[in-house]
Amino acid sequence: VDPRVNDFPGNIIKYVRAAGTIPASGAVRRDTANADEPNAVLATSATGQIVAGVSIVALASRGTNRFGWITIHGKQNVLTAAVAAADTMLATTATAGTLDDLATNTDLTLVAINAFAGVPVVSVDSTAATDGVLECFIG
Repeated sequence: VDPRVNDFPGNIIKYVRAAGTIPASGAVRRDTANADEPNAVLATSATGQIVAGVSIVALASRGTNRFGWITIHGKQNVLTAAVAAADTMLATTATAGTLDDLATNTDLTLVAINAFAGVPVVSVDSTAATDGVLECFIG
């Protein structure tokens, strides 16, 4: 998706390099281990990770979608493990790029601290998730 062609009113987006496979609408984290691009991103992959943003399209570390855009502030669909009530803070899960209701995590202290340390993601409404995606507000 090229932001010069598509309309993202009010959203703040960031151009990034994928250090691995990232699903469309997937939550991402910074890849601090990537030697040649310290600001590369990976799909979130465990509970308690710090969210850096949400991918606009699917990205991969190889091929044509190596570079792309993530939303760091604004309204966008996000991969979710389940439907969350409106205005619910979401946190990372063990499923790549997928978030879930903050309250469903077992280590709530670590998850809550990291959810607030990064880019916060909050569900916009409790409408049933379509294809595992829920409309959220990022940042």
